[in-house]
Amino acid sequence: MQVYEIPVLQNYSEYFQSRIQNFREGKYIQIIILRETKSYIVFTIDGQNLHVERTPAGIEINHPIDRVVMHESKQIIPERLTGQSLLRQFNLYNHSEICPDYVLYGSIEESSLYQSRVIADSGFLVRSLPQVIRNLGNINKTPCENIMPEVFIPTVETLVDVTKEEFVYVMGNILKTTRYGIEDKWKGFIRNHIVGIYFSDVEVFSNLEMSQSFYDIMSINGSVPENLGLHDFIDKLIPMANQCINRAIGRITMLTDEEIREFLHDINVIYSDQEYLANFLKSFGKISCDYIHQS
Repeated sequence: MQVYEIPVLQNYSEYFQSRIQNFREGKYIQIIILRETKSYIVFTIDGQNLHVERTPAGIEINHPIDRVVMHESKQIIPERLTGQSLLRQFNLYNHSEICPDYVLYGSIEESSLYQSRVIADSGFLVRSLPQVIRNLGNINKTPCENIMPEVFIPTVETLVDVTKEEFVYVMGNILKTTRYGIEDKWKGFIRNHIVGIYFSDVEVFSNLEMSQSFYDIMSINGSVPENLGLHDFIDKLIPMANQCINRAIGRITMLTDEEIREFLHDINVIYSDQEYLANFLKSFGKISCDYIHQS
């Protein structure tokens, strides 16, 4: 299977670039991801303390709560490493900017020619801190606050002016990545569920607003239940999305659940077959190479 054969990408061709552009045109794709912890996991930016922020619980229910935060780098870096490993298998990765990874995800070098077209922000848990943590001794054998299994982190990744091949590559990285957290030996298992894909000319969703909207919708007598499952979020996804859409100004197109299922199936077909995958990555690399040589 080739990328151009995927029906969803054919049907929504106007939202993709045929080649990488030098200037932004504001074609946004927002991927809503429910990140589900499947083991104990630690989110920290200083190596010791759990990253927590105090924010209004919801948008309508605005009493403050302490929320665990999954920093943006804890989302993008593992997924980017997944993609780099795949490129390395097919001899398409190097540690210079002449690489598809750098063209898409950007470089931290100040002199870099490439800015990231994959945008993420810190993710905020819906439930409050006491509802989601356990103290376990796993860092230097001292007690450490861990996020419990079966906790959900609503996040959105935003793609700007990408080609169809770049879109499929980012989706593959999200779906294939399972280990997140701090240093390798303490990384926990997370299952990423793609529950929404929106094409637009504006950023519709922010992570904090999504979590706050979920809190408002799921709340009973001012607080959310102790246990929330995947179905709870799926059932409330459309009301949450509608709240965010009502706050946005722009043209917005949503993929249906059936279209998302078919798209995920087609991605699985490409990534499960060695020949399909080789052809896809060759095409993905050529688009980046063409852009590099014209820059």
